Amino acid sequence: MKTLTLALTVANALSAQGVQTLRGGGLEVTVDLTGWKQTLPASILHDNYIRLGTYDFSPQGHLAILVDELPQGIADAEGLCQRSLAHHRGAKILDPSTFAGKPGCLLVVPADEGFASLYLEMATVNRWLEWHYRPRREEVP
Repeated sequence: MKTLTLALTVANALSAQGVQTLRGGGLEVTVDLTGWKQTLPASILHDNYIRLGTYDFSPQGHLAILVDELPQGIADAEGLCQRSLAHHRGAKILDPSTFAGKPGCLLVVPADEGFASLYLEMATVNRWLEWHYRPRREEVP
């Protein structure tokens, strides 16, 4: 299993669980989940699409971390970004283009086009790592 270490702080979340290593879908992801409460455990959603977990941080929002195989013909974060822009009508890419030193893209997605408001898409070790975040109040740039 390949290891990817990311330091990700979403919505200034600080408080309880600490650093954890999540494993599944061929990835090992280390993330600081301080203050986040796990609402759904790791599981196979279908085929090779794995949920590493979903988390809630009240009152800020909800986070889902997912792993899948890269879509056919896509080899990098740029390809994932273009795919996501085509899939979610009205989505916009925000800066920066790297997260924790790894290439990726952060997209703002209109509420009617996705179940989350912010999508962080990353291509790493031949896997598609997705971070889906939805704030409680739609205060997305």
